[in-house]
Amino acid sequence: MDEFRGWPQVGSTVQRWIMLALGALALGAILVGHGPAWGAPRAHSSDECAVFADLALMASSASKRGVARATIDAMAGDIYMIRSPRVAAIATATVDAAVVFAASGGEPKDFALLVLRTCTERAGDMDSILGVNL
Repeated sequence: MDEFRGWPQVGSTVQRWIMLALGALALGAILVGHGPAWGAPRAHSSDECAVFADLALMASSASKRGVARATIDAMAGDIYMIRSPRVAAIATATVDAAVVFAASGGEPKDFALLVLRTCTERAGDMDSILGVNL
């Protein structure tokens, strides 16, 4: 036991600070390891970006022609395989933005190209055009 002389005693101020620092590092590692838990889900590949651009084209085109939102959602469910909460959240935000874009008189192809370009250039991050931080 003599080799441990000089170490801070249990319950000392130094030990409390060390434990606090280790706890903060562990929490930081957990948050970083899980990605931006407070940020929007992102497309994971350029293929996913292309699918979301296609969804944007379909949704904005249908909305421009007066198709009801419920029908657009049903069409998206029939056309696209939305199997995860991450993809569902992005798809919902994409359709929301497409409906708003169409209501403003924008061309569906322009919105689809914007989704594709933004998604691929920003590694799947589309917050700037979807207008939300999911």
